[in-house]
Amino acid sequence: KDNRAVGIVLDRTLPCSSSSTLSSLLWNGQLGDAISEGRYILKLKVTDLAGNTQTATADVLVDIQPPRIENVRLSNQYFSPNGDGHSTSSGHSRKDKTEITFQLSDNYAATMPTTILVENNQGAEVARIASRLELTPGDQCFTWEGTSISRSLDPLVPSALVPDGVYKVKVYAEDSAGNLGTSEPQTVVVDTVAPTIESLTANPNPFTPNDDTVKDTTTFRYALSE
Repeated sequence: KDNRAVGIVLDRTLPCSSSSTLSSLLWNGQLGDAISEGRYILKLKVTDLAGNTQTATADVLVDIQPPRIENVRLSNQYFSPNGDGHSTSSGHSRKDKTEITFQLSDNYAATMPTTILVENNQGAEVARIASRLELTPGDQCFTWEGTSISRSLDPLVPSALVPDGVYKVKVYAEDSAGNLGTSEPQTVVVDTVAPTIESLTANPNPFTPNDDTVKDTTTFRYALSE
């Protein structure tokens, strides 16, 4: 490690012939009683009885930390993927989709296979936004339109909307050592049904706002359901 000898894994005499070789050597990453993460150079030196020496080296990485998935955010925690357009006449978004953003990092990996799942309240997968997609460290952004099969996976497969309900978005990333990082689940609500106005009345109606203390104001009463 860092061009310093940090331990001896094997130092003994082994039988050898023209038909036998040492095929494997097991190291559990420990130096003494501890595992020290980092990059190492494995050096193999072999000397026969005549004093002939052969040396070979190989790089090895000890990595026990999973990728980090941080600052997971949803642009719309409540959204309505019903295709009614992206904005109203007043400019307010109708929330047809939600964007999933997060930061991805790792101590050593240059790329990480990343999966983004959507699960229902029973823990069953209902959508897969990304499947082992190789991502580099940094800021990430994905879009979910409420479909059970994301267009980013296969644009030729027809997509169906998931039922209205509460879902969890989860992000997983794996490094080259097999360490699996997971994000905190993010709650998202799919709601394609507009609120219902059960009733709306004004009383008194008509009214006369002329400051004569008689029917100068009216009271609106309404009932809503969702």
